[in-house]
Amino acid sequence: MSTIRLRRTKESTAIEVASAVMLMASWIMLAVKHNDLEDLSDELTFASIMTLSAIGLLVGAYFPANRWINSFEATTSRQLIFAGRLMRIIAIELVVLFLLHQIGMFLPTADFIPGFVRNNSLLCILTTTVVWGKKKLEKMKKEDRKGKTGMDETENKK
Repeated sequence: MSTIRLRRTKESTAIEVASAVMLMASWIMLAVKHNDLEDLSDELTFASIMTLSAIGLLVGAYFPANRWINSFEATTSRQLIFAGRLMRIIAIELVVLFLLHQIGMFLPTADFIPGFVRNNSLLCILTTTVVWGKKKLEKMKKEDRKGKTGMDETENKK
């Protein structure tokens, strides 16, 4: 199981293209606004961390069986496919969070909403996705132990 590499699908390609477009847009917004920023190093650090995290998740989604990527031992290919999909969902959420942060620098209405509320509401959405994914994986493991895979008989025989 540890040597499995997931194939490229239309879904994964679409998520990667959308992530790349949003990352480029975010970096362009940061480049346009860099003269107006008081502390550019904080913004560059945040931008770099978000970019590297998203790229790491997108690359890691192809190798979900590696222990440095997932904290669980996958027992079926169904669990690996879901783990890869979950990593892509989290990556796109990180990119959206980064894009919304950059858009917030341009909008004057963003000043009316405290930064604490803006940042933490987006992080709560990300945390909810991670918790949901972990619970779904645990449920899959229980079903797999009981023999309920959710697959039809032709997929089980392969």
